[in-house]
Amino acid sequence: MNEPSPVFFTIKPNLAGGRIFFYFGPWDRMAALRDWYLSHGLSDIHHQIKDHSTDGRPDVDVFSGQVFDPHPGFPLLCMQAIPHTPYEIGVLVHEIHHAVQRWTGALGIFTCRDSEEIFAYTEGALAAAVLDYLWHRIAIPGLEPGTEPTP
Repeated sequence: MNEPSPVFFTIKPNLAGGRIFFYFGPWDRMAALRDWYLSHGLSDIHHQIKDHSTDGRPDVDVFSGQVFDPHPGFPLLCMQAIPHTPYEIGVLVHEIHHAVQRWTGALGIFTCRDSEEIFAYTEGALAAAVLDYLWHRIAIPGLEPGTEPTP
């Protein structure tokens, strides 16, 4: 049986700036993922997006999902599989929380009682948008499908 193709897309949550990048696929495609991210005119200033099969952390396979912060305001959420089970959806929501923290931090918005609704609404809307796109290919305004760069 063939592995499903990796899925790449971005979502611009609002007009404030920044964009959240999403990747669902095997960790060994990180070189292509880095090329796709950099093709948006961004840099990987922290050198976080690495081909884990050659020079990355040896424990990467234990993670179901992870958020990288290669460029301020443009976090990259990665998961090995498209979420379908309750556990996988929980991992997605967990990683969306981290991505939103990175995105809002770059905008100068931090978690506190006065800002908690910003986080709650953004995280809920992103979870719904991501699952609608992954499961049904329904794209909300601000979602841009990506294609895997060719080597």
